[in-house]
Amino acid sequence: MRAPRAAIWSLIVVAALVVAAVAIVSAMDFGAYKSYAEEAVQKATGRKFVIDGPVKLKLLPAPSLVAEKVRFANAPWGSRSEMATVDRVEARVALFPLVSGKVVVKRLVLDTPDILIEIDKAGRGNWLMGAAQSAPQPTPSTFAIPVLDNVTVMNGRVTWRDGQTGVSDTITIGKLTIKGAGTGAALDVALAARVRDQGFALSGRVARSDAGSWTVSNLQASAGKTRFAGSVTVRPESAPPYLTAKLESPEINLSSYTSDMRANAPAKESDGRMIPDAALPLALLRTLDADISLATKRIVSGKLVIEDAVIGVALKGGKLTIRPLAGSLAGGAIDGTATLDSAGVMEVQLTAKSIDTDRLLTALGTPDALASKAALAVRLSGHGRSLREVMASFDGTFGIVLGKGMMGSRYINLLGADLVRTLLRGGNNGNTTRLNCFAAPFVVTKGIAKTDAILFDTDHMTVHGGGTVNLHDETLDFLLKPEPKDKALFSLATPIRIRGTLASPTVYPDPAGVAKEVAGAAAGFALGPIGLLLPLVSGGTAEQNPCLAALLKRQGKAATATPKDKGSTGVLEDLGTGIEKGIRGLFGR
Repeated sequence: MRAPRAAIWSLIVVAALVVAAVAIVSAMDFGAYKSYAEEAVQKATGRKFVIDGPVKLKLLPAPSLVAEKVRFANAPWGSRSEMATVDRVEARVALFPLVSGKVVVKRLVLDTPDILIEIDKAGRGNWLMGAAQSAPQPTPSTFAIPVLDNVTVMNGRVTWRDGQTGVSDTITIGKLTIKGAGTGAALDVALAARVRDQGFALSGRVARSDAGSWTVSNLQASAGKTRFAGSVTVRPESAPPYLTAKLESPEINLSSYTSDMRANAPAKESDGRMIPDAALPLALLRTLDADISLATKRIVSGKLVIEDAVIGVALKGGKLTIRPLAGSLAGGAIDGTATLDSAGVMEVQLTAKSIDTDRLLTALGTPDALASKAALAVRLSGHGRSLREVMASFDGTFGIVLGKGMMGSRYINLLGADLVRTLLRGGNNGNTTRLNCFAAPFVVTKGIAKTDAILFDTDHMTVHGGGTVNLHDETLDFLLKPEPKDKALFSLATPIRIRGTLASPTVYPDPAGVAKEVAGAAAGFALGPIGLLLPLVSGGTAEQNPCLAALLKRQGKAATATPKDKGSTGVLEDLGTGIEKGIRGLFGR
């Protein structure tokens, strides 16, 4: 059967129009658009914009404009000449509007972009452009700026460089897609990328309000073991840009982040220190304001786990405030606040109560050492450009109190040597010793944490002493003196010295320890942070905790040195290893 004559003529007309359109497009001078684009961008930004390669039309699978070797200049002070380069830009255009000289972009592809975002030593960002010239750039009547509904970025790199600290980092973009359904419609965004060896992904729906803000709803983000869900709103036209977010997460794993901070620190010979020297991201605090609320089932940092955490983060005028900072640690409750400003000033206030020490120490690598409930109070402030610098400048107080419990005898043996073994004969369990209490208040001045009021009490023995932790070089120096409650055993007690560093503590008997160093240990010490702990332990009264009662009454007894116990060497080595494991666990090492 013959096709209807009208249909045949329709096909002929369509074919003729396509041939005519292709002929017209092939004859068009796309070099004019190239020069216009270069001039327009430079007029608007004050930066040189160059298309080194050709600008041409690709007809299949759909008509597309292709520009190669695109470069955009960096700030004059920048660490490299270009802020951004793109190997290939492809803009898919509608065919028939081209006949009249109009460009309607249906899809934009950026292949291998390389973007540098940096600040100089004065904190200026290279994204700050010079003022546009007053004379407006004439726009040809045949050219219209398109609305983009479909953007794809492949094989990209975005590098952040901090000229104040020398720290830099790079995000490698595997693929970024942004898809829309027309002008004004929400955009579906999906990103797969990597930061060093850590892959991450995010997806969500982006909508723009009439007020100029952008909201990402149905946000799903992941990085390693960390997952986020929620919503984010950004107001990019604010000065600085403003971000709000409400997020939930089953787990936030900080372990890889802290190890990356150490790996990303400027290369230097290892000094064996425990406190990280990686620069704090102080310059980033000035780049935006933010208000973020976060609820998560677990926060993991090294071997520490905080459960059911609720965190509020506010960033305004270069000052970061974390309030609340609440959750559950080892079965107990923690509550605190922390601040950090762009000048490097940090303040930390934290209280914790009913912490299960057996659960905590087991997580830190020292199992069966201590089973008790602990309370902690911290009020510290310092300044610096790294955590190491901040801690070395700390001023304030902190204190810890333990209630009744059991302690592994292999750890407590060193405190009394032959004394402990004598007291434990006939005890409830030769592997454990009953603990009545422990208390240690510290005063920190310019990075030196000092106490002369350590008290430790069991059914048969009281230990008191003092010492310092030097946060400048991480050295330790403590002297502890055990006293039997049965005076007939007094001669068996041996003073114990703890020295070395946080990374490598050394514990050994010190019969030559000067008695006056620990005599009357609690007598002259100000109450300090212990007062903050009173509501957190034993129902809130000092009388229910004998160590607190002793400190409050400022009581102490003189010590007498006795001969060295040669049989305690192995136990001392075990304790030194235990201390080291605990400290390494705190810093995620």
